Amino acid sequence: MAVELAPRTGLIGKPLSNGLVLPADLTFEEWRGVVEHVEMVVEASPWWLCDAMAWGEAHFPTQYTQALPTAEEDPTGASQSRLKQAAWMAQKYPRNQRVAGLSYTHHRVVAELEPEDRTALLREAVAAKLSTRDLVARVKEKQEQQRAIPASAEPACSADAEWKPTPDQLTDEAAARMRFERTMAGRAATFETGWTAALAWVEALDCFKRD
Repeated sequence: MAVELAPRTGLIGKPLSNGLVLPADLTFEEWRGVVEHVEMVVEASPWWLCDAMAWGEAHFPTQYTQALPTAEEDPTGASQSRLKQAAWMAQKYPRNQRVAGLSYTHHRVVAELEPEDRTALLREAVAAKLSTRDLVARVKEKQEQQRAIPASAEPACSADAEWKPTPDQLTDEAAARMRFERTMAGRAATFETGWTAALAWVEALDCFKRD
């Protein structure tokens, strides 16, 4: 379904679920403005969804769950999972606790840590300009320190082994995003394995196909 934004949003053109239709008579400066605006939308949209879900929960507490799609509307469960995660992230990060200069993914990587650990690692990520992959490694180190498991300890059984999914287990949406990131960054094929491992580590289970 097409969604038209109100004129006060300032977005030129007609946004669709699969594209953006721009007027044929745009000037060069107007086109540049559209590009800048769309870049901001891409960066900010996960947080917009968080704030939209939080607002609905606060203002419509008895009707809130009606925003979640039914099994018929969302047979894979991907949309429902995305909305639930957005609501969860909004609880973890009120707007005044989001760190400027870091992506939504940076925040998602550390979201399951204690608040003081989250804050410390996000500050480190800003100061050291850590990538999300670097931050995943920091989180793993932190969690291993907290568990204080001896290096010689071995899993009691094979079920305790770390889950290591492959790129072909990603959902179509997650796989498309991975290909986009790889293309934009000019990454080698090994980027796909690292991306998949990072998603598994932060337990972004909505990015993987269901059995």
